[in-house]
Amino acid sequence: MALSRNSDLTKFAEHNVFQMNDTHPSIAVAELMRQLVDVERLTWDQAWTITTQCMAYTNHTLLPEALERWPVTLFDVCCRACWKSSTRSTRTSCARYR
Repeated sequence: MALSRNSDLTKFAEHNVFQMNDTHPSIAVAELMRQLVDVERLTWDQAWTITTQCMAYTNHTLLPEALERWPVTLFDVCCRACWKSSTRSTRTSCARYR
């Protein structure tokens, strides 16, 4: 997937927005980060800025038992690149809010 084909990725969020409802589509955050960093060769900070500007999340589920959960080992084996991106995103977010 070539996101940057004849386009300026710094303006990506001006033309694209992704509204995720509930837990399962939230893997899109990790996948966009993977695409921007691994394929488009942006720095982590550049990719994070674009991703946080174009992704929106709403969770309508109040009960913890209704939230989707993936075993870490399954996520790591099936979606290794997204798992790495997801864990780094978590570390980045937690560090910024400390």
